[in-house]
Amino acid sequence: MATLKPARKRRQVIAIVAIAIIIAGVGGAGIMSMGTRNTSKPAFTKSQPILGELVTVEAKSFRYFEFNIPDEIKNAAVKGAFFSRGTGQDNDIVVSVVPEIALQNINEGKGYPAFYFSGRVASGDVDAEISETGTMYVIVDNRISESPKAVDVNIQLFY
Repeated sequence: MATLKPARKRRQVIAIVAIAIIIAGVGGAGIMSMGTRNTSKPAFTKSQPILGELVTVEAKSFRYFEFNIPDEIKNAAVKGAFFSRGTGQDNDIVVSVVPEIALQNINEGKGYPAFYFSGRVASGDVDAEISETGTMYVIVDNRISESPKAVDVNIQLFY
């Protein structure tokens, strides 16, 4: 078995270390660039009202309000608040922001996708990023109750 002379062995070690440093540097640069990505929410410059009124929803029913997000809008959000004015302790309501297919599903008694779903609450703040374009709905759902509700709703589309 041949042995390497000390000078040649030292050059090989230096070459291996240099290659390792280069490989680590390239990998490290990739990790650093991932850390510098902009993960902040988009800054919206425009808004338009979707719903800003006192909505009456009969017992065991729901109401929906249509809005549209045009194809040219790439970043959108629906934001606002609602407050149910039910009778007595029965003032829970469900508010959702949904794509068009959800309206068909809810009419058929099926589950549905939602960008925002409040659950059964008396009031809430809506803050939903919308990743699609097309026809959308705000649904004010009182199917859970035996009594009608008056719901203050103030919701806007931001883009």
